[in-house]
Amino acid sequence: MKNLRRAMLLAALVACFVGRAWALPPGLVSNFTGNGTAADATGTNNGTFTGAYVAGFNGQQAFSFTGSTGAIVQAGSTGMPTGTALRTISFWVDPLVYSGSQDTYFVGYGNNTSGSTGAFGIGQYQNQWVLENDGSHFLAGTFTTNQWYYVAVEVTGANTESLYVNGTQTATGTLTLNTTTNSYFTLGGIYGISTNYYSQSYIQDVHVYNTALTTSQLAIDQASALPEPSWIWLGLGLTTLSLATRKDPSTRERARKRQA
Repeated sequence: MKNLRRAMLLAALVACFVGRAWALPPGLVSNFTGNGTAADATGTNNGTFTGAYVAGFNGQQAFSFTGSTGAIVQAGSTGMPTGTALRTISFWVDPLVYSGSQDTYFVGYGNNTSGSTGAFGIGQYQNQWVLENDGSHFLAGTFTTNQWYYVAVEVTGANTESLYVNGTQTATGTLTLNTTTNSYFTLGGIYGISTNYYSQSYIQDVHVYNTALTTSQLAIDQASALPEPSWIWLGLGLTTLSLATRKDPSTRERARKRQA
């Protein structure tokens, strides 16, 4: 009985440890999983989406964007950082095609109105990642189509942005940023921009933070969407079984005395 209790305690401790390993970093204000819904799983910025969902990379679903003829996810921005405030926007994306001679966008935040410096976009130019704001942009490395990537963009200071791909920083640049209040947060394009700039892609697990995450926090954010390693649970099960079936020494001693 003692060993069984020990096994149960061990199971609880390991489960808590694993749960903490996948917990999202502090500062999360919106979370769009794409798992069959455009609702905000953390905040109140529920989106609207009339497109389809497809199988994602981690056993859940993802938003499917078909480009200029397809729908985008359009959500509010309550609680999201504005002005030049620090922020992190992360997501998983599978670019389905290379764009042509113009940018197309996976994620947008802000209003693309005349004279606005708030329409910030994360997308692609042909086979390269691109960050764009109000007509200015910088490129941030290349990618391959039909492959899932973890992408994170951070505003780390006044008009300073960094792009991370699969946990590695690929570029840092300067774009004038001044996100207005009551802006839109969009997936598959940028609010108010021509549909020619909509992307053909699968996107899921989109997170918005009101801070610039550290390198270790980015790693946790990336891991949060990955399937939990099955070997952890296999090892836990074998350990629990072993402890539960192992007789306590005092029990064996009492049995020996009765036989004597």
